[in-house]
Amino acid sequence: MFNSIVEDIDNWIKREQWIPRIERILRVLKESESTRYIYPFFNWDSTLKKHRDILDGMVHTSSFSNILMNCKDVETVNRQQHLDNIFVLLKDFFTLHLAFIFHLNSHYLMATDYTDYMDVGMTPPEGCERLVAPYAQHAYDTYIKPHAHIAAYIKEHCSLDLEDACQ
Repeated sequence: MFNSIVEDIDNWIKREQWIPRIERILRVLKESESTRYIYPFFNWDSTLKKHRDILDGMVHTSSFSNILMNCKDVETVNRQQHLDNIFVLLKDFFTLHLAFIFHLNSHYLMATDYTDYMDVGMTPPEGCERLVAPYAQHAYDTYIKPHAHIAAYIKEHCSLDLEDACQ
């Protein structure tokens, strides 16, 4: 099931088919063995769909006000408020994406110390493979940590040693 969605998204990237419907993607995330435990931490059915609809409307300029909002030379009411709202939506998507990387592929966020030792022919010190890259720790502190329930889950299930204190 999970591989089927990945294949469909790959075909979308290659312009061979339309992107799968959000309902199908969510069903796969909810039922997949690798994502079903992190799935409940995000308000998928309401917040994610609403966020996606708002951003989709901006990208496709599906209303006249969105066209005006995208034109910097036209004075519009509440442009800054609208941009601030979009920033919040994008932060939410980034938080979701980052949480899934920590959960599914934490090795992407590993510090280079382990491979640096190996590259110079040295044996890495014990635990070196669990060091988190500074940029990843910063992202965790900034985006994941404010959501205590997600942060606790990531810390418990991630193979990296995430710091407790913000750096």
